[in-house]
Amino acid sequence: MKIYFKKDIRMKEKNKTKAQLVAELEELRKRNAELKESETKSKQNQKKKRDREELYHNIINCAGDGIIFTDKKGTVIVVNNAFTEITGISKEYIVGKKAVNLIKEFVKPNNVPIMLKLIKKMFSGVPTESYELEYQNKILEISNPFPGTKEFGITGVIRDITVRKKAEETLLFYREMIKNMTDGVYFVGVDDVIIKYTNRKFEEMFGYNTGEMIGKNASIVNAPTDKDPLERATEIMKVIRETGKWRGEVNNIKKDGKPFWCFANVSVFEHPLHGKVLMAVHTDITERKKVDDALSENEEKYRNLIETSQDLIFQCDKEGCFIYLNENWEKTLGYSIDEMLGLKHSDFKKEDIARRDNKEFERVLKEGSTKGYETSYVSKSGDDVHLSFTAMLLYDKEGRVTGTIGTADDITERKDADEAQRQAEKEIKASLKEKEILLKEIHHRVKNNLQIISSLLKLKSENIKSKKVAEVLSECQNCIKSMVIVHEKFHRSDNLSKINFKEYIYEIANHLVRTYYPNNTDKVSLIFDVEDVSLGINVAIPCGLVLNELISNSLKHAFPAGRRGQINISMRNYDENIIKLVVKDNGIGIPKDFDLANVKTLGVYLIFGIVKKQLQGKIEYNRSTGTIANITFKNQKLNK
Repeated sequence: MKIYFKKDIRMKEKNKTKAQLVAELEELRKRNAELKESETKSKQNQKKKRDREELYHNIINCAGDGIIFTDKKGTVIVVNNAFTEITGISKEYIVGKKAVNLIKEFVKPNNVPIMLKLIKKMFSGVPTESYELEYQNKILEISNPFPGTKEFGITGVIRDITVRKKAEETLLFYREMIKNMTDGVYFVGVDDVIIKYTNRKFEEMFGYNTGEMIGKNASIVNAPTDKDPLERATEIMKVIRETGKWRGEVNNIKKDGKPFWCFANVSVFEHPLHGKVLMAVHTDITERKKVDDALSENEEKYRNLIETSQDLIFQCDKEGCFIYLNENWEKTLGYSIDEMLGLKHSDFKKEDIARRDNKEFERVLKEGSTKGYETSYVSKSGDDVHLSFTAMLLYDKEGRVTGTIGTADDITERKDADEAQRQAEKEIKASLKEKEILLKEIHHRVKNNLQIISSLLKLKSENIKSKKVAEVLSECQNCIKSMVIVHEKFHRSDNLSKINFKEYIYEIANHLVRTYYPNNTDKVSLIFDVEDVSLGINVAIPCGLVLNELISNSLKHAFPAGRRGQINISMRNYDENIIKLVVKDNGIGIPKDFDLANVKTLGVYLIFGIVKKQLQGKIEYNRSTGTIANITFKNQKLNK
């Protein structure tokens, strides 16, 4: 290689022409400009690259899902903020560590093999399905949206789906709850009025097969009344569209054309599959309607009786002012009903009589009632009118006095004749005694009639060869016996409104042991833990039937093949007038696969039906040791 010294270069430059030098200088300037332009573009490209990286970094950090990147060796190089929030592990701890080691450290041991297999699959470049993982009381969904390779590593995405999973579980729970509700439920499209869903109870109520009602117009459930079913459905839908809800009584119709009454609660909600629908919950109130109609009829009868009664009937508020008076007051005192309403008793009495009666009123406030209290009023014409009062306080649910109600007899004509008064009192007492005797006679006759029926059943059973039929007749006899004992107790009781159920329990339990084991009464011992509990006839009879069935079931099924046993019977009063009845045996118990709620035998049907509908209580079975039946109900007068 030839070497030039500065002197040589200068000599060479001197030998060039001016034009050559100018051209070379221009070439150098051009190259310099190109270099500057290239450097500027390079800086711009680097800035764009940095901006893109920052943008991608911000996007990743703003993502709601957790994102993690590894290199080709499986070392974590990037995690976003959501990943650290979901896992609770800091970026500083994660970055630089092997994904496999992090899995072994933080994932539950039973999930580690699955996660390692998933990581391996991600590196293979094969798309992976999402995987749900339990992690620190959370449920995470792990996915690999971009298949990894051995050259570039993998991308993992985690999502906290705890809320969604709980919502799905809740939705499933409510779906099953609606499916198994004792009320009928159906969904109807708001726009097309087409039935979208019906639960089993709704189909049973209307007599349709499963799924048969789906796709039909909701008007098929409306019975024709004064309006066409479609017109009635349209009216209801109009209210629902305006207010979002509707509730009321509807006259429905079964598939076979039989009408029946329901109470419907309807509301609108957004269904994930069917869009905006209304959910209607139907409760069959046919029997209640019959009772309501009967009550309305009786109410009308009683109203007519009150208005036409010869007694003076009144009701006052807590201040003592009249708020109701029957027409007889107007006939007796001469004042119109409107003139008397809003005034007090004292406004129609002389001052000395009013002062004396105030003391009686104070006594009533303390004792709650008065009977046969005599006082006098001044009529509109100025005459004295003597009345005999029977009254009692009225209370609200909290036990506060709200007023008084009572009746009065006009005793003016007999006030001057003491003998006539005594005779009247004697007649009243005789009438009361007669009613008591009549009530006892009714109980006695009912008892005798039931015993006749029982005897007929016994005679019939002696000629029946079928053991099963004979057993049914025997069970019927026991049921009748349980009612006979109740009426016998009322017949012999001094108090016709209630009996001591303790004595009844002893008698019916021992009767049943003698019935089922006539030749071996020692096979089953009876243990009693019974308080003095008084029950009215409306509670005593259904309670006796339930007790009869429970003891009979233990005697029939709990002690097979000569097994000896024990039956414990307990009955106690609890707070708020609650009674708890427990019948327990130490027998073989009820099989675990035996579903009591779905058994259709007469005995079980009676137990559940009577406890729920007549006693308005609840029954629970315990099968841990033998069989234990726990029944709780209120001691009150019940409708039949």
